[in-house]
Amino acid sequence: MTASQTDQAGPTSADGVALFPTVAPSPDHPGWTTYDFPGSNRYNDAVIGSALVRVEDDRTCRVRYHPGIHLNNQMGQLHGGAILGMIDVGIFAALYFVVDHQTGGVTLDLATQFLAAGRGEIHTDIVLEVMRNTRNLVFVRGTVEQEPGVAIAAFSATIRKIDLAKGR
Repeated sequence: MTASQTDQAGPTSADGVALFPTVAPSPDHPGWTTYDFPGSNRYNDAVIGSALVRVEDDRTCRVRYHPGIHLNNQMGQLHGGAILGMIDVGIFAALYFVVDHQTGGVTLDLATQFLAAGRGEIHTDIVLEVMRNTRNLVFVRGTVEQEPGVAIAAFSATIRKIDLAKGR
């Protein structure tokens, strides 16, 4: 990891919120990198929370969340909406680590198939693969796992790229 990756200074939104995440090697999880937007009080940190990321190869990364009880449904299982949120935020972590540190985007479509109930309050991994990266679009697919190799959801998505440094 380069120095520029560990302390992101750069563009901000109109109200001063950083557009780039703060990333650094995780001292508690060797081989993983922290990915968060501290103090932003926006959806990523306020609802979903911080993530850990491990790049697995040049097209694939694993984004790990430790969801709190506030993401459970009334039955004590991980809420489907929370799973969708983790997938969507995880896609942008994949863009950052696998595509380009300057690339943000907007989700054009996200198709998800729920395969099993997610257990609440245990680590949840979003395993993402960049299938194709064009000039303007990124196509990803992946799974959501709570045990290695056991999917609770599968998904595919199309992202319209935005160069965050240029704002377009």
